[in-house]
Amino acid sequence: PALNQKTVREILEVVQRTGLREILFYPVDEPVFGRQKFAAQIYPEIKKVPGARTYSTVAQQDIDLFGDFVDYRVYMVTGSHKFEPDRIRRECERSGKIFWWYSNSAREYPAANRNKSGFFAWRSGGTGQLFWAYCDANDPFSDFNGGSNDHCAVYIFNDKIYSTIQWEAIREGLDDLRYL
Repeated sequence: PALNQKTVREILEVVQRTGLREILFYPVDEPVFGRQKFAAQIYPEIKKVPGARTYSTVAQQDIDLFGDFVDYRVYMVTGSHKFEPDRIRRECERSGKIFWWYSNSAREYPAANRNKSGFFAWRSGGTGQLFWAYCDANDPFSDFNGGSNDHCAVYIFNDKIYSTIQWEAIREGLDDLRYL
């Protein structure tokens, strides 16, 4: 079914009736990649329902277009998208929105992962951070089985978890964050 006001109300009623924790409506992942027009239509529709809160992985261009309708703004940290944490933090404080960010932790740059998880997280002022981290891989030990499932910081294969240097760097960064 389409995500419309009626569906959003029904979902919120189920959440309230069953005592579930709050849910965030997340109809569009990374709208900057060709889905901005759809996101600019669906987020305002969701926000017409009292109590509905929204979430999206965004770039500044998305926020400039439909950001008033996104409660949890999870900014992409990449070289190709504008990321101005001081501006973002001020805008979120002024508007009452939540500032999180996310990035890819799977590439083999342990020093970057440690920095992002620690000093960068502290400096950004975001109140949450997300990484691409877990993934079911067909075979994490084969680069020839297709897909992007070899780009993970932690692999689950045959009911066993395999850590990586990237994952350890994230842990070290979180230790740095605690020290700060």
